[in-house]
Amino acid sequence: MTERDKMLAGELYDPLDPDLVAARERARDLCQGLNQTRESERELRRSLLCDLFEPAVIRLDAIAILLRLRLEHLSWNADIL
Repeated sequence: MTERDKMLAGELYDPLDPDLVAARERARDLCQGLNQTRESERELRRSLLCDLFEPAVIRLDAIAILLRLRLEHLSWNADIL
């Protein structure tokens, strides 16, 4: 289990793990870049936000797909009963 996995599971983890440090540095750089843009730079801002939140969006998409499949399964079973 990686330190990131431990962190996401709410377990004790090493915050100085090189992968976690690199992820924080990347997030800080993206936030700093976003803060330096003008409101009129919509495409650049959108790109930076997508880069920053892409992992979360992918996880939310996966959760939505699983939830939809579960609801379809429950609906199908209700039709049988």
